[in-house]
Amino acid sequence: MFVERTLLPGVGASHAVTTGRRQRIGVVAHHSGQRDVILYDPDDPGRAAATVALDGREARQVAELLAGTVAVDQLDTSVWRIRVPATSPYIGRLLPRGTPEVVVVVRADRAIAPHGDLTLLAGDLLVVVGDRTAVDKLAHALG
Repeated sequence: MFVERTLLPGVGASHAVTTGRRQRIGVVAHHSGQRDVILYDPDDPGRAAATVALDGREARQVAELLAGTVAVDQLDTSVWRIRVPATSPYIGRLLPRGTPEVVVVVRADRAIAPHGDLTLLAGDLLVVVGDRTAVDKLAHALG
């Protein structure tokens, strides 16, 4: 691909390319760090059909996406809070086996990293990561 660079006095520079499929796109790089992505009209390659303005951070993120260096997977997982009731059969016991991941236990305004021998107390707030079905199962088990 051939990159056409045009200086824009007082603004920055424009960079435009035509893809192998004859689609023309461009980027105006402003001195301020702003970037405008331009999609040109297929019937008039000199006319912009659409423009998207990006700040510096957004431009870097799009560049990473285009370069393929960022991978984001959508997971069917959420963060949940479960309060251990005073009537729970697990008071003084360890967490039930096979539960979703408990990432922190909040007890008396203190955050405790869960460990293998942490027993539950009434009023503990469990911060849990997992899918809704697993979290509902844990909440039901805790009473």
